[in-house]
Amino acid sequence: MLNDPELLNSVTIDDEHLNGDYPLKPFATSLKNASAILNERFQAGRSANELIHARAAVIDYLLIKAWQFFIKNDSNCCLVAVGGYGRSELHPFSDIDIMIIVGNIKNIPKDSIGKFITFLWDLHLDIGHSVRTPAECATEAKKDITIATNVQESRLLVGKQNLFEKQKNYAHPIKFGIVKISLMQNGKNNNLDMQNLMIRLTTWNPT
Repeated sequence: MLNDPELLNSVTIDDEHLNGDYPLKPFATSLKNASAILNERFQAGRSANELIHARAAVIDYLLIKAWQFFIKNDSNCCLVAVGGYGRSELHPFSDIDIMIIVGNIKNIPKDSIGKFITFLWDLHLDIGHSVRTPAECATEAKKDITIATNVQESRLLVGKQNLFEKQKNYAHPIKFGIVKISLMQNGKNNNLDMQNLMIRLTTWNPT
């Protein structure tokens, strides 16, 4: 959530500016204003930790606002932040990794999601995205420890809470024994992922 008054004031987009089919200009202006403030703070010596969290909060606001413009409220899907962005950490020029979770692969609002993603690209945001059902999240997590940890570090931005909770439950590493086999994958390269994973396993509360 964007709690910084100066940044919030710089990015706030009033509903009256969301007219037409493709309100690129107000979003681009908001992003430019917020980036200028963050650059000024960097030049003034503000901490990197503060700035990367502030940038993530700015992007949260813009993505949620764009989602609400393009995706209908009754759509059975949700928008999730993953990776470093899921941890609310976003460096300048970093990829913004998102996942769109859908309830049924046959009922995806393809046109709306396509417009949403294209809109983010037109804002010159480096978006990395995937569209999956909760079951597909589990399938991919089972194949790759990195995906498993990304799922557990994900954040719901907007949309159906039940789908978000379902994918975290379905894709939890302990459900398919990934904890046992992960140490054998890629040798030492997985040490950090395993440390992060084991911390999260201790707080798992399946439903």
